[in-house]
Amino acid sequence: MNMFSTRKPRRFSHTYVYADDRADRVRDLERMAGEGGSAVDGTRSAVGKPEFRSQAKPHGAVGASGVAVMAYAAAAVLLCGLCYLLWRYSGA
Repeated sequence: MNMFSTRKPRRFSHTYVYADDRADRVRDLERMAGEGGSAVDGTRSAVGKPEFRSQAKPHGAVGASGVAVMAYAAAAVLLCGLCYLLWRYSGA
């Protein structure tokens, strides 16, 4: 009985059961992007790397859908308030 010594844990080794083709595809895409070529046919592009624009809106910007949601919320609050006033002062 080893009461004063602790055993070291076993080493962890993970082996893949299934083949992961995504890692190979990502590696090929990164290699093609670094070369400036096309990932489909493997040829070099004369244009170069495409420029990506950010799709994020600036902080605090509300789009058209946000305005519609706010209008529906305001209409719902007004309708609830009107129903409350009619119930409260109707005398029923």
